[in-house]
Amino acid sequence: MTCKETSYNIKLTKNVHVSKMSTSNNNGINSFISPFHRRLHDFEEIISRWRSRRHIFSASKTFTIFRRSASIDPKEKESVNRNIVKNPCNCYTSPIPRKTMNLDFSNLSSPEKQDIISSERFNEVRKLVGTLRIGGQEYHNCSPNDLEYISDIGQGAFGRVTKASFKKTKELMAVKHMDLMGTFDEQKRVIMDCYVILTTHTHNHIVNCYGILIDTISVYICMEVMATCLHNLIYQILKGGIPEVYVCKFLVGILDGLYFLKTKNLMHRDVKPSNMLLNWDGIVKLCDFGVAGTLVDSKIVTSIGTGCMLYLAPERVASNPNYDSKADVWSFGISIYEMIKGQTPYEDAHLPFILLNRIKNDPPPKLKNSEASPELIEFLDKCLQKDVHERARYVDLLDHTLIKVFRNKEVDISLWLQDLLIDF
Repeated sequence: MTCKETSYNIKLTKNVHVSKMSTSNNNGINSFISPFHRRLHDFEEIISRWRSRRHIFSASKTFTIFRRSASIDPKEKESVNRNIVKNPCNCYTSPIPRKTMNLDFSNLSSPEKQDIISSERFNEVRKLVGTLRIGGQEYHNCSPNDLEYISDIGQGAFGRVTKASFKKTKELMAVKHMDLMGTFDEQKRVIMDCYVILTTHTHNHIVNCYGILIDTISVYICMEVMATCLHNLIYQILKGGIPEVYVCKFLVGILDGLYFLKTKNLMHRDVKPSNMLLNWDGIVKLCDFGVAGTLVDSKIVTSIGTGCMLYLAPERVASNPNYDSKADVWSFGISIYEMIKGQTPYEDAHLPFILLNRIKNDPPPKLKNSEASPELIEFLDKCLQKDVHERARYVDLLDHTLIKVFRNKEVDISLWLQDLLIDF
């Protein structure tokens, strides 16, 4: 018998597999199943059993695949919502019936948005939006389109600053761009920054603000252009400490600005060299009031954010909610140390945990006798008392001999600063 003489007729039924061999001469029947056909037969058996089980699942809704107990099947729990149609698609991926949540979202509102709109500060800022005051003249109904971009000045955590000119007068401005589409805290920061600078910018040691413009997504705070900040002076221009005679002159202006904020029941809360700007005449001015807080009975009651950790007072590290403007006095003291030394006292504390632990537990930073005059060392010690009750108040510092001397002392900061900036 040859391969040509033999043919196989494989017949598949629902549950039975039959292999027949027929020969051309019909002399006999020799039936056998090859290994390949055996595997095919086994596969058909698996498919057949699967179909049978599927039929059982469809026919019985109370069939339980897994038994939690050898003796008792769990009773099917009744849904809280009796209107649920159980197992609508014969799907048994989960034995637990799903429940729909009938929540009414129609009357929900945004309390955060309501808080902002209803705030007095927001309303005060909104009244002044669109008006620029330049050279004693007011320009109303202004928009960001009235500004002509010149260059970038810097980038911060909550916005960027560009140099621009007002098209009508060609007045140069430093324009701070702040996003209106951020989180609730970011929106509060924008409002606080606008409110503080609009209500305090007339002071000689707070950066002057021409006005505030707005569009659909951003707020633009238009300020005077400054030459540099103390942080850049230390780390980029001098690359070291500032001469003491200039530091002491700066202290007078910074202290005056901080005390003026306190008279307005405000607290800066982010006192540091990068927020101390210098104009070309060498006059120092405070800026960046986004994390400023409100004082009631000299205690902080409203605030956003924390400020830079390097300058936090020990009581703020300890999460004391009742701190007051003396926390800014500590930050002021750390800034003085940095101006003289050219670095912060916690320069080697690279991790936040280590930094905060050192602020809380280490002795207060001190200057050596070889690094500063006795008057400045004493002044700094009054600022950096860890016990808040022993730390000096603004009025105490204003009455200090060092401040009285340098308030009336002529120091030509302008010429010194211009020489530095031109060379830089």
